[in-house]
Amino acid sequence: MWQNIIQYSKNLRLNNYSIINIKKIHPIALVILAYFAMKLAFASAFFFYEQLGVDANGVMQFRESDKKHPWVAGFFVVLLAPWLETLIHQHAIKRLFIWWKITNSSIYIFISAILFGIAHGSKLAFLPAFMAGVVLATVYQLRDHPPGRPFFYTWMVHFMNNGIAFFIWKTTSN
Repeated sequence: MWQNIIQYSKNLRLNNYSIINIKKIHPIALVILAYFAMKLAFASAFFFYEQLGVDANGVMQFRESDKKHPWVAGFFVVLLAPWLETLIHQHAIKRLFIWWKITNSSIYIFISAILFGIAHGSKLAFLPAFMAGVVLATVYQLRDHPPGRPFFYTWMVHFMNNGIAFFIWKTTSN
């Protein structure tokens, strides 16, 4: 039975068939799906922390200093940080992989996510940031074909994530 399944999947790959042609998914649908995938990644990471008995409150929250100048913090958190992080953690790494002639997309996604997780600071922030990095690198990889505009769509997912988090923080904080 397993040999039949393996052979079937090999035939699909050899004939360039797939169940879902990701290039035919509308870009806006991809951004929305990726946003919800990031939320699912955060929820599962925090569920994992809860199961371990780790207090993860405040892991991915805004700082007290952000309350003094919330719109300046919003500009950096919502617009600038996602742009720079997409530039560094997805675009630059992908271009390095192309330059080094490394074509394995799984390695690219893993390396990009590891660096994205490390860049987000504390040990507790690593897991949710790593999982978000997997989603962002996957979006970049899926849209990295002419005229895919991978930078824009990856930035848009990150922008939506940070923007909604900022909006919730701004409307619920004192």
